[in-house]
Amino acid sequence: MLTLSESSHAKRVEGVHRHSDRRWNLIWLGFVAANGIACAVVWLNALSPHLSENGRQILAAVICAIGGVYIWRRTALLPASSCRIGEVMLVVCSVLVCIAGCLHVTRAYLMANICLLASFVIAQWGWDRGKKFLPIAFLSLFLLPDLPEEFRANLAIPFEHISTTLSVSFAKLVIPISCSGHVFYVNGFAYDVAPSCSGLGMWTCFLFTFAIWQVFKRYRLSGYLVMFLLDPILMLVLNTVRLFLTAVVGFYASQKTALAIHSNLEFVLIPLGLWLLLRAGKWFEAS
Repeated sequence: MLTLSESSHAKRVEGVHRHSDRRWNLIWLGFVAANGIACAVVWLNALSPHLSENGRQILAAVICAIGGVYIWRRTALLPASSCRIGEVMLVVCSVLVCIAGCLHVTRAYLMANICLLASFVIAQWGWDRGKKFLPIAFLSLFLLPDLPEEFRANLAIPFEHISTTLSVSFAKLVIPISCSGHVFYVNGFAYDVAPSCSGLGMWTCFLFTFAIWQVFKRYRLSGYLVMFLLDPILMLVLNTVRLFLTAVVGFYASQKTALAIHSNLEFVLIPLGLWLLLRAGKWFEAS
């Protein structure tokens, strides 16, 4: 049994530890808040000066804020406890933020800040509560500025080639058509499948929509894997359908009608793709 003096000493020691933890928490909170302001300035400077070109980033920021409040309230009853792994992550992310900031690598700096904020939540409130905010961290990746055009073009080339090859192969079953590279010919007219027609924008739309859904719905880990695999496959299928219909309409109608349909068919195919993803996602929602 503890004596009265030993009990008092234990309480004093516990009080000192709590005071020390509170002080360090305030220091970390001040650092994260100050760095968050700097991160916001860098983020705004990295975006295009034309607001219409950054609709995805602005929408992602708004939904992250709304989702953060929603998850905070939903997890209010979970016990809060410090997490040593989170504290190590916090230190590592702080070093990465400093290195990326000193080297002026904007994209790495912004990504390190996302990891810094996630590790701060885990370190302060424990893994059980912190992991509930991981969907916000995933959605936060869509706040990043668009990839350089050169990188996007190189990424689009394989999809451009696959979509063209598949659509021409199916179109040959119903109409006379020839193909050279990513250009196919119908009734003597050339249809150039540009990188913008590779379906990359459709893929981004599907992935971004899923990133929003997973903030407000709980998915099993297998659900994330399925969605990441299903998104590019669904994009290739729908883009092949679009190019196939373009070729068929170009043969039976006119090139002008075919190009008009090609330009507006996304208003049908994208909602169809989102509906299919939603139906597929229901199989992987966590109970």
